Amino acid sequence: MAYWNKEKPLSTGPAAWRESVALACRWMIDRSLIATKEPPFTDSHYTHLHRFSDWRGAFRGEYAAASSRWDVFCPIWHGGQGVKALALAYAVLNDEEYLASARLAADFILRHRIGEPDHPEFGLILGYEDAGCGV
Repeated sequence: MAYWNKEKPLSTGPAAWRESVALACRWMIDRSLIATKEPPFTDSHYTHLHRFSDWRGAFRGEYAAASSRWDVFCPIWHGGQGVKALALAYAVLNDEEYLASARLAADFILRHRIGEPDHPEFGLILGYEDAGCGV
């Protein structure tokens, strides 16, 4: 159901919106969510690729149409957006896979925080989002 298909008018209403949300979630889970511990690409432009020890639950956040190439950028930020989207979709559509995927993405974020209770910045989420910050 593409909006540019003039032969099939754009549907509106609750059923159409539910279908649209379900398709978007399916795309997020199948195409963007990373399911492997190692990053699924070796030639990333993301300068902090090595800082994350386990990529399960991260989202690919960059797609270059010209080269048909996926990459990551701001995986913590994109992860937060993915968690929110999938959790809200679960609340509306009650699809357990959305909740499981949201939890996987949340686990990615939580794995990369300072976990030592004695550390002065315990709980700080290490995003490494800014390549120019000198971290």
